[in-house]
Amino acid sequence: RGLSEDALDFATPLLGGDTSSTSGPVTISITAIGTVETFVARRGARVGDGVYVSGPIGEAALGLWLRENPGRLETLPLEARDGLLGRYLLPRPRLDLIPMLASAATASMDISDGLVGDLAKIMGVYGVSAVVTLSDIPLSLAALQAIALSPELLEIALTGGDDYEILFTAGGDFSPPEGIRRIGWVTAGSNPPKLCDGEGKSVIFKKDSYRHF
Repeated sequence: RGLSEDALDFATPLLGGDTSSTSGPVTISITAIGTVETFVARRGARVGDGVYVSGPIGEAALGLWLRENPGRLETLPLEARDGLLGRYLLPRPRLDLIPMLASAATASMDISDGLVGDLAKIMGVYGVSAVVTLSDIPLSLAALQAIALSPELLEIALTGGDDYEILFTAGGDFSPPEGIRRIGWVTAGSNPPKLCDGEGKSVIFKKDSYRHF
């Protein structure tokens, strides 16, 4: 509003961002500016599409939980503990998936605030829903070992975030490459996505994602 046509030619949308809080005393914020040739938006999931994730979920969230609870899970193997902590401390963005997503995905987003909450976001943008089977969600051996010792950690794994994995939808003719897992289907309706156990019963968590405030 109030810009000339010449100015509007240079106007571009801001994608992404960071919302956080701190007690200080120092805050550092870095902004990266650039362009992309291909962009797969959150909007675009269609009824009948498959819902996919690019890799194991929950390792970073469990790594953070271990840092905040150093005296817990004393019998967790050291290799598993180090693996979970490593996924939290040294994230690995899935840049290798760019060509595949550009050619096959109908909607896509990174899993930053937890799979359950981010699934609701990507479905809600286009006014659709989804059905996901919990047993189809990939979990690493380290995550499974931690959850076996403390079952409530499953909720943390699926709602904690910082996965740096990709959540996306693709048409029924999509053949996922190795490492990509289909966890459900896009369905009609505006209700929140349904999470089901092995018997098809709904599973509801106390929260659906990480909350910044």
